[in-house]
Parts: sequence; C-alpha cells; structure tokens
Amino acid sequence: MISVIIPTYNEEAGIRETIQWIREYDERNLIKEIIITDGGSTDNTKVETQFHHSNWKLPYKFENRLNQLIVTPRMHGIHHSNVKQKTDSNYPVIFSAWDRIHNTLDLNKPQKGIVMGVPSYSNPAELTSGFLLKLPFTHIRPWKE
Repeated sequence: MISVIIPTYNEEAGIRETIQWIREYDERNLIKEIIITDGGSTDNTKVETQFHHSNWKLPYKFENRLNQLIVTPRMHGIHHSNVKQKTDSNYPVIFSAWDRIHNTLDLNKPQKGIVMGVPSYSNPAELTSGFLLKLPFTHIRPWKE
C-alpha cells in the first residue's frame, strides 16, 4: 500500500490534474490513498478536492444508498470514463436528484471497470504543458473507442 501526500496552497488550477495523473499512472494499483493537505489556501483549492473527486471505493450497498442523495466518487468517475456513452451521464456535482429528473443517471459500471480520460488524448508523451495550453485553440480530435 502506498499513500501519496499532496501539500497544497492555492493550487486550484492544478490539483485536479495532479490527482488524475496519479490515478492514471498507477498501473499496478499500488496507491491506496491520496491525502491532500491545505496550508490555508485563499482560492478554491478546497472546492476542487471535494468528496466526489476522491478515490474512495465505498462498499456497494452503502454507495448505492448514498447516491440516492449525493454524487459519489464512482458515480462521478463514470461521467469521466473513457467510454463516450458514459460521459453523457451523471452531470451533478452535489445532489444526484438532477440526474434522476433529467434521466441522465447511469450507475451501470463497477468501480474497478472505470478508466478515466479521453481516448483521443491518451498518449502521455504528448500531454505536455505546452500541448495542453495550445489545445483550446486547435481542432478537437474525433473520439476513438
């Protein structure tokens, strides 16, 4: 078991990407927890590290009851999965009722089966800071399965 500790101070802009990078490159599933400490940030660092962005693997029965009210990490992870049909589901940030109202709820994916990311941009060698800064101004690649 490996724990990763990330000390932060005003890291709103990069903390989400840091956590995602850690998850993606832990190919042997050695990291069991990510601990984020905050040194009194004055930006929205705390907001960016909310529960639904955590990597908690909740017991299924508990998670099933909890997502009746709030968005759980698995539910949010399905939204960010690399399966195109899943990205058009599970939109809310806090309350899951919005997905039920708008018929966009999708919980049909086990926690272990969730792979996050966009397949068209999955080459780690090209995901440099310069590439990512230019990305909003370039042609978007077609989604590949």
